[in-house]
Amino acid sequence: MAIGVEVLWKPAPLMWKSWADEVVVYNIVSGNSHLLSPTAVKVLKLLESRPLGISEISEQLALSENVGLDEEITVQVEKLLSSLDELGLVEPAH
Repeated sequence: MAIGVEVLWKPAPLMWKSWADEVVVYNIVSGNSHLLSPTAVKVLKLLESRPLGISEISEQLALSENVGLDEEITVQVEKLLSSLDELGLVEPAH
């Protein structure tokens, strides 16, 4: 990948189940289930529409929360994507 090119992320193949304010996803490939935070749900739902990079995910989250985009949001999105990647819930889009 070229230097300076932002990685675009997409969700793994997932099945969703929600109850009241809890959401669980089942990863079809790994067979693992995960209880998600509300922010993780928002990020994965954003990625279902199309692959996105950290900057665009951060912008969309800031808009949805009606707050200004700042470095803290971007850092949190970066950490969340790293965690979701470790769990096998997102992967780089090729």
